[in-house]
Amino acid sequence: MNAQEPIAFRGRLSASVFPEAARLNAWKEQFGRQFLNLDIDPLDDTQFHHDIDFLGLPELSVSKGRVSAVRYSLTPDLIKSAEDNVTLLIPETGSIDLDQQGKEAHINQGDALIRRTCETGDTYSTRGDHLALMVSREALARYVGNTEQFAFAAIRSDDATLGLLKQYLRMLMSNAPTQLNDGLSKDAAEMISRHVHEVFGLLLSASRDLWEHSSEHGGGLFALRLSAIREDIQKHARNPDYSIHHLSRVIGVTPGYIRKILATEGQRFSDLVRSTRLDAAHRLLSTPQMNDLTITEIAFNSGFNDLSYFNRCFKQRFGMTPGEARDAGSLT
Repeated sequence: MNAQEPIAFRGRLSASVFPEAARLNAWKEQFGRQFLNLDIDPLDDTQFHHDIDFLGLPELSVSKGRVSAVRYSLTPDLIKSAEDNVTLLIPETGSIDLDQQGKEAHINQGDALIRRTCETGDTYSTRGDHLALMVSREALARYVGNTEQFAFAAIRSDDATLGLLKQYLRMLMSNAPTQLNDGLSKDAAEMISRHVHEVFGLLLSASRDLWEHSSEHGGGLFALRLSAIREDIQKHARNPDYSIHHLSRVIGVTPGYIRKILATEGQRFSDLVRSTRLDAAHRLLSTPQMNDLTITEIAFNSGFNDLSYFNRCFKQRFGMTPGEARDAGSLT
């Protein structure tokens, strides 16, 4: 008769068990591909380390550890064997960046990233300490509905439900050795799992407005961000120092994500800024009350700092020179 599989288990995984010369490749294969179903690649040349304490309970696992700066990649090849789980990743020191099918998120220390494990993408983690939770989507669906199109969500550290879940997970990791050594009953293990599922489900449900969806293009969040991008460009393009980094700070997404949003519309940030500046210059040149301003002043007031470049772009856009536009405006 086979021994019954334990209802709960605790363990530790460390890359240090492998010789330094073979450490990275061995860890990538045995832990990355076989255990996590991810490709792992270091992001710097410092000594690679990856030390993880983990706790397994019914329908969930919790882990806590310290890692080097690494990229975790779920590739189209690996996705074939991926399970449909939902993970919670919390950088307790350092930060995390996600690039998932054209959608991006930046997770600061103490914030949380919730994401599906059946979506291709890259997660970039700085060196630091991390707390993680993994739950099957099927188990989580008992407490939060309509998760079929959920891709990921970024939760800020001041969220009360996230704070409660953090405390509970830390308590489990700190108390688990004693509990498991003394023997954790099946009822107790299942009760703990239910509590974690319930709080995690509450967090995910309450953050529904923050969800990024697998089919986001054309959806409400996509439309709102595209509108915010265009509005900010209209408002600030005449500032010659205006840049995509300013826009990134205003709307709270990375420059790369802004470029990807605009690319879906066949647009580029630089083209939109230049077009907005040219429209502003054309309005000024077509307004007789602005005839006291020189063409150079209008170009500079519209955000250009190179007169020759302004003249060339203006002719390409409107089929006339700035002077011809001014003359035409004076006749109306």
